[in-house]
Amino acid sequence: MTRDQRWFELRDWRTRIMDRDAWVVLRATRKTKNGPENLTPGHEEEYFASASASIPIGLHQIAEKTISWDNLSLMHDHAPCVQDGVYQPADLFKPYSDEVHGTFLVLCQQGSKIEHEEWHVHPDLVLGLHLKREGDTWLAIEEGYSVVIRLSRNGSGSPALMEIRSSHLKDFLASRNEFLCVSSYRSRELIYSERPEISWNEHPTVEESTGQKWQGTITEITEHGFQYGSSIEVLHVGRKDFDLEQDVPEIGVSDEFTTHRSSRKAKGRMLFRVWGELWKVEFIEPGEHSSRIRCDHVASQIFFYTDGSGQRESAEVLDRKGRWLWFKPDVINKALDHRGAAMEWYTANTGRIDMGSGGGVHFGVNSIGLVNVYAKDIRNSPAWQQQIWAGFNVIPDGGVSRELLMAQAEGEPARTDAPEAFLRKTIELLNHNSKQRFGFEVIKKHSEHERLFHLIHRFRAVDEGGFYGLAKDLARLTADSIDVAGLQNVVPLPKGKKLGSLTLLKSLLATVLQADEAYAVMTPLVGTFELRHADAHLPSSELEGAFEMVNAERTEPWINQGAQLIGAVVGALNRIAVSFSPKEVNQGG
Repeated sequence: MTRDQRWFELRDWRTRIMDRDAWVVLRATRKTKNGPENLTPGHEEEYFASASASIPIGLHQIAEKTISWDNLSLMHDHAPCVQDGVYQPADLFKPYSDEVHGTFLVLCQQGSKIEHEEWHVHPDLVLGLHLKREGDTWLAIEEGYSVVIRLSRNGSGSPALMEIRSSHLKDFLASRNEFLCVSSYRSRELIYSERPEISWNEHPTVEESTGQKWQGTITEITEHGFQYGSSIEVLHVGRKDFDLEQDVPEIGVSDEFTTHRSSRKAKGRMLFRVWGELWKVEFIEPGEHSSRIRCDHVASQIFFYTDGSGQRESAEVLDRKGRWLWFKPDVINKALDHRGAAMEWYTANTGRIDMGSGGGVHFGVNSIGLVNVYAKDIRNSPAWQQQIWAGFNVIPDGGVSRELLMAQAEGEPARTDAPEAFLRKTIELLNHNSKQRFGFEVIKKHSEHERLFHLIHRFRAVDEGGFYGLAKDLARLTADSIDVAGLQNVVPLPKGKKLGSLTLLKSLLATVLQADEAYAVMTPLVGTFELRHADAHLPSSELEGAFEMVNAERTEPWINQGAQLIGAVVGALNRIAVSFSPKEVNQGG
């Protein structure tokens, strides 16, 4: 393997400015090896180490002059101690000079022969930024569980790299009126069998500039790692006339010593070790504001369409008038992607969406399938949620949801129901009644049930593919989940004949209803089952027939058709549940 000279000179890292990065290194000790084993031609090795401390902003100039890898490195673990009778806390950064002091934001706990060391994030960072640790990541609970701090480990499990998101670090530093000093060391080395063509005039070659020092070295070594042509001196030291046979031997302070020297020349073929090293000290400046910890007011940079002309206004002024905003229906799916997110329905076309933190907002669906939210509710949402809403904001169209206006303007909520709100209850009723009457539950529960209940809502159907996906999940919850064995015990089949789950259920339903009525009740479930195959190029005539079976109006927006699909399935399940009630009179014949 060969590398050009710039690789050893670490040009890529010498020009990089950490203060501009999205992630800032808090601590690191990471080694990467490539190629053959150590001290073998072609062996390549990179090493990166870093340590950091936050320092009061008033000590900036002094820190620039005094801090280096010599006093801010990985040389020591962190633990409290008593020095000159004064207790020193574990997080105190205080180099030999008393001019500078600061705080370690990552504390290293010493390990043992069988336990690797551990790194701990400073409690002020965790509590100030409201973080929750899960494994080796720290998540911002109130910001959609986004990752703020992350820890990487090496193959043995030892910590190797800890980074923090720059935006959160700068917020923290601003609240403390501090900056972060990051001291680092990088090296790259490669073993050659012949001297490489590298134009370093001196060995070592040293280049220094503000905040960094680079050194390049080409060394002739043996395959055992000794300097080629060097001699190894061995000094043997012992005590003169020491009696090895004593039962309780003691070594005296005044005992005479005996010494013996020997030397041998380092053996092995000549190899060349090319080694580039870089020491840097960088400063991460605090942010201009601390909205998370100090609760500074920050002018919003998020804008929304507020009228039909396309005018856009800042989120800050959304509460100045009583008005509504319009969004693509996809925004609900994006909101539900967040951990802890939930949706509930108030009426047929209004509900509440909660992204998991920061409270929820009341929404409505208008006549053309757009989502409306009262502007003030968006204004009072956390900034990270405003950003999500803004990504789906559109120019007003189709008016405000009639049912949302009834609730928020007229004060008289609509007396309608969303089918999504009754899907679970209807299946539970069906199972209860079938258990009471026939001794088994029609819909078998399985591991995917809970996930399917959360997935089945009209906003899945934002387009044609989403509509078919919704139909597929409804079919999984109904046709695919029917207890065929239980049905066969109640509706015996001729020997050797097999029927599908929906046909079996229709046969059972026909024992309590007229045959044509049972057929009509089952039609939406059959239509849903047919729609699941639409992505397999179902003939258009059959496809249109399936849409009719679920009462979907093809001229309506897709999410409205999705609501109609769910409503048709819930209605069918409810009619079956009522028909299976133990109090129902058998009308079959």
